[in-house]
Amino acid sequence: MRAALYDQTKDFKKAIHKAEKEVERLEAEKATLAQQLSLPNEKTSFATISRRLKQIQYEIEIATSKWEQATAELEKVAGEAGGE
Repeated sequence: MRAALYDQTKDFKKAIHKAEKEVERLEAEKATLAQQLSLPNEKTSFATISRRLKQIQYEIEIATSKWEQATAELEKVAGEAGGE
């Protein structure tokens, strides 16, 4: 039974970890770009940075949604296993 629960939950745990890592990566890139905007130089392209920041925000929302979905599924499976 324990092995079956592991098999049911491992993909959800993997998806949660992947989404968390993706959000961390995107947040780090977002911070780097924000720093570039706060310390502009002649090579700073405000339009390019602004577009990328919007894209990052969209990607964060997607990763967060994937995290929420995987977490909900994991909780559902764990709850079902606890009720047996």
